[in-house]
Amino acid sequence: MPVDAQRILSGAPDQLTTGAILSAPMATAVPDDEDVYAGDFSGFASSGYVSEDGLALSLSKSFETIKDWSGAIVKRILSEFDGTIKYTHLELSEFSLKDTFGDANVAVTAATESHGTQFKVSIGAVDLPTKRYAFKMKDGLAKVVIVVPAGTPTEVDEIPFKKTDAIKLGITLGCQPDAAGNVLYLYLDDGVVAVAGP
Repeated sequence: MPVDAQRILSGAPDQLTTGAILSAPMATAVPDDEDVYAGDFSGFASSGYVSEDGLALSLSKSFETIKDWSGAIVKRILSEFDGTIKYTHLELSEFSLKDTFGDANVAVTAATESHGTQFKVSIGAVDLPTKRYAFKMKDGLAKVVIVVPAGTPTEVDEIPFKKTDAIKLGITLGCQPDAAGNVLYLYLDDGVVAVAGP
């Protein structure tokens, strides 16, 4: 197969009408292939802007080894697999706060004539809820989408409060396997359409 520079893709956010990171309760249906490519994420809410570092997907595997009498490794058995996605919310919104600290831990009071929308975030030793996530990216006509059927925030970065920078919420999302044993799905559309014949 010849080399093709059109298949070199960047991971810019696809956020024309919503943010590039979407989440939904586990009761929400996982988008099927057609919905993903069409950008139909019904029931998913946007968490707003993400920092310039974008997101980082990490996959790790651990193996147990079996050796023969001479000490040579003759077999490797997968003992542990982990998939995580790390990103930083740049926007303090209802959904970025809920994705970071859990829906039940964020109380929202609607804006009135005397105050804006108010948030009370309760932080403690509580398990965070598992949700469905989608991450949308684009490069021209090409599209990249990551769908996580079940993700739970496992780490929250140090939160900076200073005059010269935004208040950022950096999280690491642990991805759990679905019924098929997959922790995430990576969708790619290179944007190069077929030319109709004569």
